[in-house]
Amino acid sequence: MHRASAREDSIRAREKPASASWLPKPVLVLPLPKNLRKHMDYFFNWQQHTGSKPDKFYKTTLFQGAHLMVGLNCLEPGQTQSAHAHDGADKFYFVLAGSGTFTVGDEERPAEAGTVIAAPAGIRHGVTNSGTERLSLLVAIAPPPIR
Repeated sequence: MHRASAREDSIRAREKPASASWLPKPVLVLPLPKNLRKHMDYFFNWQQHTGSKPDKFYKTTLFQGAHLMVGLNCLEPGQTQSAHAHDGADKFYFVLAGSGTFTVGDEERPAEAGTVIAAPAGIRHGVTNSGTERLSLLVAIAPPPIR
């Protein structure tokens, strides 16, 4: 019996009907209206979207589509994003600037600019800015949270 390769699975996934019955539930998939696509910003300079809050870390959404959310998280020295998990959604952090301590599952590691941290669905993860400068993270989650 032939086992489909990851590439074949990926191709088949793209060929699935628009009903999205193959996605984990609950997921609402709506097509992006053409008039909205014309006005969507496809290019971002992350440094123009940074910010901070005195009482908790700052986050903003750069892009949200039917299948992916991309955001920017900024943590000032000492700030923490508490450990949490996303059932049915994979997440990654890409460290753009600064350094911090990341927890994924039972593992804790320091990370600096250029590091990718993966947090598969259902695995607890969190981050603390253990450095002396702002920690800026590109964050992606798929499928995106329903808001």
